[in-house]
Amino acid sequence: MAIFSLSHSAVGRSTHRAGTAAAHAAYIARRSTASAVLGEHMPSGPRAAQTWLKQQEASDRKNAWVIDKVMLALPLELTPAERENLIRVFVWRLARGRVPWLAAIHDLGKDAHNPHAHLILRDRDIKTGKRVMQLSERDSTNRLREAWEACVNRALETAGRPERVSRLSLAAQGIARPPERHRGPCRGLGGMAGRIGRTYGFAGANPVRPPPVPVSVASRAGRRLPQLAA
Repeated sequence: MAIFSLSHSAVGRSTHRAGTAAAHAAYIARRSTASAVLGEHMPSGPRAAQTWLKQQEASDRKNAWVIDKVMLALPLELTPAERENLIRVFVWRLARGRVPWLAAIHDLGKDAHNPHAHLILRDRDIKTGKRVMQLSERDSTNRLREAWEACVNRALETAGRPERVSRLSLAAQGIARPPERHRGPCRGLGGMAGRIGRTYGFAGANPVRPPPVPVSVASRAGRRLPQLAA
């Protein structure tokens, strides 16, 4: 069953030890766990990404927001290629190709039945250096959740699947059952599993349609993206 899970946090120069963002990039992109590493405007190799982020952090002001970290549950119902396209569509919806990002897909070994993606977003316009997504603003996590819900549901629809997800609680959906949990890579580690993010399972609502993705994005992805036009 397709589930909804999105967790969002940030790494800042004043809130984390120097090099934290770089170490996170190297960790999530390591070959032993990531079946695929996607990205744009920054290196995708573990060591290269680590070096690049260290350089970026060094140039930031002392209280700067270095990166945003987003973890996403990926639908089992989609193929690996469809999951990659889903991530690219999601990031395009957020930033329109204007910011550096990296995503590591974990679906190997113990994660084969728990596919998920670790996404790094550096909210700096590649031309102006200004913020694009405003992820440090109030309610930014809700905006991410709305966008992810829309993109997942459209991807499932495009794949001909009947499943749909909802960011809303079961109570808000009028469903009377205990919520499921997306346990992620910390499953089996006691209380740590509950920190990853609550999920709300299947919802039969009509999908919310995100805006169209230009053909140029599909070209950069090296394959055709799902058509997202209404």
